[in-house]
Amino acid sequence: MKIYKRPGLLLLVFYLTISAVWGQKNVKGSGYVLTQQRETADFTSIEISRGIDVAIVRGEMEPITVEADDNLFSYIKTTVKNKVLKIYIPDSVNIVKYASMNVLISMPTLGSLKASNHSRIDAWPQIWNLRTIRLEATTGGQIRIRLKAEDIQAEARTSGILEIKGEAQNLQAILKTAARLEARELETQNADIQLSIGAKAEIQVNQRLTYDLYGHSRLVIKGNPQIENSHNHSGSRIIKEK
Repeated sequence: MKIYKRPGLLLLVFYLTISAVWGQKNVKGSGYVLTQQRETADFTSIEISRGIDVAIVRGEMEPITVEADDNLFSYIKTTVKNKVLKIYIPDSVNIVKYASMNVLISMPTLGSLKASNHSRIDAWPQIWNLRTIRLEATTGGQIRIRLKAEDIQAEARTSGILEIKGEAQNLQAILKTAARLEARELETQNADIQLSIGAKAEIQVNQRLTYDLYGHSRLVIKGNPQIENSHNHSGSRIIKEK
């Protein structure tokens, strides 16, 4: 009787990755940049990916403006579901070169922002007055925002970058795998920070701080908060600034 062995997990992942890449259509931008207005349903949150840059201004809800090489418009998808605007390139398409893939958005308020796969969201210099907001940056994604908020939930991983300025009552942040939080200019009263696998956070806290640091992560603290429930493991560092 023959015994068949299952392929190892690494071999299976490699096979699936290569299959996905082989199945992609390579598209090169024309270099001739145009703009296009797109009507959408109302939304309060935004998710972007695949190298797209988004600029958000505070104002009335208007059609979004897409700026791109003229042969790329059909590949830049903009859909709204459950009040979330998603802007992305389908996985079946690989944009190998382009002059522009930018989107301008006007909206009155924000619920959450997510940037992944080397895309970027720029939501300043205006100040957003919010009760709560969730921010997420993954796989080289970046988010920049200036705000006044009661509660901020921030998550970044795999070299994601969050840059936050303004004021907040409470900040909760989870960073993993070389992610960065640049919040030295965010005046926060209370903060709960979790860092691991080379992540780095720079924060300003006035009242209360709790933290868990693992895997050679680094936390830079500006201010003189009361520190509660602190854990520092595996070569992680804490730097206190005046």
